[in-house]
Amino acid sequence: MITMKSSENSGYSRFLLRHYFDQLQQVTSSFIDTLRLIPLCDTRIFSLPDILREQENQPHPSYIPVHTICDHKQALSLACKAYSHFWMQENADISTRHPSRLPGVLVFERTEIRSLLHELALEINKLKNLFEQQAQSIPAESRFTELHDMMPGLMTLQVYRKIFISDESFYSVRFFWANKQYIQKVTKNEIIQRLKNSKHNPGRQFLNAEDFDAWQDAVEQEIEIVMAVSDSAELRIRRPIKVQPMARLTQSKHPEKQSSSVKQIAAPLPIILFRSDEHLRIGTLKNYNADSISHKRIPSPPKVELLIDRLHLYKLL
Repeated sequence: MITMKSSENSGYSRFLLRHYFDQLQQVTSSFIDTLRLIPLCDTRIFSLPDILREQENQPHPSYIPVHTICDHKQALSLACKAYSHFWMQENADISTRHPSRLPGVLVFERTEIRSLLHELALEINKLKNLFEQQAQSIPAESRFTELHDMMPGLMTLQVYRKIFISDESFYSVRFFWANKQYIQKVTKNEIIQRLKNSKHNPGRQFLNAEDFDAWQDAVEQEIEIVMAVSDSAELRIRRPIKVQPMARLTQSKHPEKQSSSVKQIAAPLPIILFRSDEHLRIGTLKNYNADSISHKRIPSPPKVELLIDRLHLYKLL
């Protein structure tokens, strides 16, 4: 019989998790109501295709089409939906592991009510942090099962995303695609402990006895591979991250400064700005085409040996 860790022993509070999420929904609703009260004076929203379940484990896409939306009413409607999109869509074919993205920018009139909008956004981001801290305290090997047993259909990555809002004066907002890689330095003992934990908490796809036995045998082989590695070996997890939309915000040049101040942020949700004295230049997010990317400088990759493909675990040579 398969046993899963109970929430009582997993170091987190179900009550707090639900409490923070319920508060988050309430404050987000107030935030959207307030957003609709402020006149929208400029916008660019970039609609991207959803990732389907059948595409979850496929290589990174080499082409992503982008549909630009400039109509104020449609852009605001899509943005409000994105800010509150915490649950799985009705379309069962859409992946829940790769949340939808809606990059873009909303530029509002600089009215007094914007101070309330700032307060609500600050509270939203605080609640998102508190919720994420509780969720991340669940052991990684049972986190998905625990969260989705408690909140079926919840898209946790969507919940984690912060809302970016700024009163600063920018003279341009440009959008671009970024290819990144998640790199984590790990020790031999950490990986062995992680594998031992996952051996008994495989997830829902291994709930029948035959699959569970096969899973345990496979993990045991992985443990043996890591055990054979020298204690002094340098281990890294090098996991590719799907290409993501980014925003580059450039502040107006100050008379006493020689150059502009540039801020780069991830843009899975529309960023919110307020109109300043000078015209804001808004760029376009182009279709992503991996074949057309040219790199000015490609660093030499480190020499590594792949140990466990499933974990993207490598040993430095």
